[in-house]
Amino acid sequence: MNKKNVKKYCYFYLLKQKEAVIFCRPLLLATILFTLLLTTPLSVARAADIEIPLPNGESLSLQKICIGAGGDLFSGRRFTLGDPVGGYKESSTAVTLGGAFPTKDGKDWCYYMGTTEITTGQYQSILNQNKKKEKAKDKTLKMPVRDITWYDAGHFIDKLNQWIYANQLAALPRYTKGGYGYFRLPTEEEWEFAARGGSAVSIDKFDSPIPFPATKVTKYEWFSGPKSSHNKVRPVGVLKGNPLGLHDMLGNVSEMTMSLYRVEYYQGRIGGFVARGGHYLTDRKHLRSSARSEQPFYRWNEKTGTMIPNHQQTMGFRVVLSTIIYPERSVAEKMESAWEQYRKTTGSTTPAAVSIAPTDVQVGVQFDDAGIHINRLKKKFTGMGNSGEEMLREIAFIEGSIMKTRQIRAKAEADSAAAWVLIADERALMIRRQSLRNLKLYVNLLEQAQKMGNYSKIGMYKVRIQEVEKNIDSGLKGYSTTMRQLVKLEQKAVEKAFAERKEYLAKENAQEQLLLLPIIATHAETYRRDQRAAPEKWEKDLTKK
Repeated sequence: MNKKNVKKYCYFYLLKQKEAVIFCRPLLLATILFTLLLTTPLSVARAADIEIPLPNGESLSLQKICIGAGGDLFSGRRFTLGDPVGGYKESSTAVTLGGAFPTKDGKDWCYYMGTTEITTGQYQSILNQNKKKEKAKDKTLKMPVRDITWYDAGHFIDKLNQWIYANQLAALPRYTKGGYGYFRLPTEEEWEFAARGGSAVSIDKFDSPIPFPATKVTKYEWFSGPKSSHNKVRPVGVLKGNPLGLHDMLGNVSEMTMSLYRVEYYQGRIGGFVARGGHYLTDRKHLRSSARSEQPFYRWNEKTGTMIPNHQQTMGFRVVLSTIIYPERSVAEKMESAWEQYRKTTGSTTPAAVSIAPTDVQVGVQFDDAGIHINRLKKKFTGMGNSGEEMLREIAFIEGSIMKTRQIRAKAEADSAAAWVLIADERALMIRRQSLRNLKLYVNLLEQAQKMGNYSKIGMYKVRIQEVEKNIDSGLKGYSTTMRQLVKLEQKAVEKAFAERKEYLAKENAQEQLLLLPIIATHAETYRRDQRAAPEKWEKDLTKK
């Protein structure tokens, strides 16, 4: 083989003694590198918060998932499940999630989740405790256990709890004296909260389909195709973990939960159980934190003509560590004492029917509820003589107060809408000018300085570019805030505010802002519908020429 062909078709390695050369085809080298990838983590994994030894040299690592909503007895994090990309099966729905164990300082609540999916090695170590480990280097032991039923997973978890209580009780956290932790499958809310990055990421990043850069997804998740899994299941924990240190949440194998499937998450008809996430046969574009599917507990087998337990090659599970809410009587007494205050404050806005509605809708529901009770009282006191007429007059005063409150609120809504539309307009203009004027200017100046070899100016222009990019990022955060505020207001008030702003800008002949205003209105309308921030798209829309 001549030198030209060697360069074209082969790679070569020098041996340690440098006495020989090994020729290999690129395909063989690629295979070697891919094998190394499967056995070598891409980065140092985040340390586990809990590490529990298991039989046969196995262990179970757990990450602490803190809610970030305070340490009160009823503290919970309100967030939105689902994503419009998933259609009606993932329709945006607001929920409130609480933790299981208080932090040491009592300022937060947390639960624990398995760092990885349960592996074949972990599964066998618990269910085959009396058998020796067959092969210490068996690669299948690091694969996620799969092709098992929901009931098999439950059986394993039961045996896991019993073994840990008998052998590793001290390794478990507990809530008061009687609240030792126990393992179970996660709920949908727990799973998606953790998949999105929980309290470890910003609000905008939490709203994103994936909690890491979209351009680097191959470093975090296994999906279908030659750029990732090659359509084969892969060992757990090889790729990078998400911001909470959880590996393979969105790919490799989908994961069972303990939640029963409903189209609208927690209301409507109840079907099978919910499986979350994608797997090694999932297309890259379908990876997202909201991905969910209904899995039957039993399915029809065409070959045998019988119903059999459902198990899938693409489905496994991971565990969470939780505990009971009332571990002892004193906790129940404290919660009972705090209940009324909770219901009057933070608990007053949690009903599912108004969970993602604007503030005016939530308040309107409260007024409507009050109206129902008032009408009941009016019927009760009608025809009761003088005493009844006196009560009816008092009720009329209450109705008048409610009507006046509605009018005052409507005026406040209109004023707030006008203010937030003005702020959004100014933020949008700033983002546009920083990008199209300042950033473009300094990029051009930097290119000229680089051509001329003027190193002092090169450094200066790089600093200026960083400052402009920082300003744009700050402007987008402020713009995101205006979107969140606008959707809290009555839609008619917001539409009126945009119309009035347009009229004002036309009089001032502010052509650039007139160009931006319908874009801002579209952003507000989309955010109201989807309940999702989209800063990258917003910037792209606002900076179009």
